[in-house]
Amino acid sequence: MTNLQVALVAGIDPARTRPGGTRSYVLGLARYLASVGVDVTLVGIGGPAAEEDPFEFVAAIPDPSASSLAFHRGLTRVVRAQKVPAGVVHTQRPDDLVPFLPKFAASGLFITIHGDPLPGIRNRHGRVISAAYRRLERRGISAARRVLFVDRHSRDVFARRYASQSEKFVDSSVGIDLDSFRVADEAGSRTAWRLGDGPTVLFAGRLEREKNLSLLLRALPLCETRPTLVLAGAGSESKVLERQLNRSSHRVLGVVPHGKMASLYAAVDATILPSAREAIDDLREHDREVLEFLSQEPASQVAFQGLRRRLGIHPEQLSRALHRLAEGELVERTELGYRVTPRALGVLSPSSFRAEEPGVTILQTYLPADVDLRSLVQALRGTWIGPLRWYGLTESDDGMRLGWTLEDDTIRLETFMRPGQLIVVAHVASPERLDQATHLGHQLFQHVVREASRDLHSGMSS
Repeated sequence: MTNLQVALVAGIDPARTRPGGTRSYVLGLARYLASVGVDVTLVGIGGPAAEEDPFEFVAAIPDPSASSLAFHRGLTRVVRAQKVPAGVVHTQRPDDLVPFLPKFAASGLFITIHGDPLPGIRNRHGRVISAAYRRLERRGISAARRVLFVDRHSRDVFARRYASQSEKFVDSSVGIDLDSFRVADEAGSRTAWRLGDGPTVLFAGRLEREKNLSLLLRALPLCETRPTLVLAGAGSESKVLERQLNRSSHRVLGVVPHGKMASLYAAVDATILPSAREAIDDLREHDREVLEFLSQEPASQVAFQGLRRRLGIHPEQLSRALHRLAEGELVERTELGYRVTPRALGVLSPSSFRAEEPGVTILQTYLPADVDLRSLVQALRGTWIGPLRWYGLTESDDGMRLGWTLEDDTIRLETFMRPGQLIVVAHVASPERLDQATHLGHQLFQHVVREASRDLHSGMSS
């Protein structure tokens, strides 16, 4: 046994098999380090670890299904309780390093990046939570002695995001047990899994929204062979998927132990990976970011400056990203802004992304039915109203939604218009901005009234 004490930090449960590359990576690293005499403590969720595991286990939170946010809070409690003796702290996300500061600032602090968490956080939780994550990410990257990357693309993303820290970035080769890759008996495997003679396709992994399973469900009915879908995994979308698959041939296996996966792969005819992230892995960071953002509301047409403010991308980088996406026929430019194309939606399912939280209604008024909405929208679009800058337009069967935002995007106002109704809604970065948003909302309303009262439009009464 050496004198080296290493804490491996990851939101994984060593006692329960749950599909995921990070889990395999961390458990493999823990067992290897222990085999060469290192004193290893795994800080995770759930537990306890199996008796035969050669490492100590500390549960940051006992819930094996804890969210990343709950795990992060649990880490803070564990550090305060002094339950982690370590000279080296190795986390798997930048934000998970922050609870160890400043107490472990003198220790060896390392991070392994298993892909960029930011787009997924933004899609699931919205811009307020993603902004909070960015602050924690920045602190973690700054504090780390070395940042390891298991893939080149993630390193390129972080090198652009944190150019001043890139000297500490290191490529890491993930070890693979080649003995695990061997041809299994197909006929025997099909019998063992009780699969019939018909065609079968497999999805193995977390049943989560970002895995884009809705795309797979839409594609299955188009297959002439009508294959049976086999799902191996668990997640928050499990019940939703079972309801959607009610009329299709399918089997839900739940979580399959790692040791049995080789047999399952041999038993099926094809394994499908429809994940929205992997499906566009050849795109650059900002291309991907723009495409995923616009895909959240396919009917929206967002102005260039609106995209710049919402995504925080430098104008030149955003311009190049939009140009590349347009060349690939994934985004098209209209008179009102930019929107995704049907081709893009074939790759990025809108249901794979979390809808934005509803805003706060500031005012609602009667809009005379004889007001020419299209002429009114034509007069309003692209305008700046006090500190509010034009954002974009969404047109649907229900009506038209026009948006304006502050330069720093902390307040965004939307006017929803249809015959007989006008509503002004505010989206704020924090509750403290609601009063300012209300004042701006009334200023916006007055501007709309003036435009509607011109000779080209009918009058309006509130």
